[in-house]
Amino acid sequence: MNLDADIEEFVALHRGHGRLTADAGEPTPNGYRLEIACSCGVTFERWITKLDAIDDLIREHLRAERN
Repeated sequence: MNLDADIEEFVALHRGHGRLTADAGEPTPNGYRLEIACSCGVTFERWITKLDAIDDLIREHLRAERN
């Protein structure tokens, strides 16, 4: 799966539990840490490299062009 699909799955599973809170850590030369916390206590955590971010931006751009 890619980052977008992973986030969509987490949100779909947890949106009914209440508020979701997202936070992105400070960027480093190696990327940044993304965290989405659910009020039920489960947290989605992912280290995002620069390459991951670029790949997801390209995918999103291509998806927007098709629509």
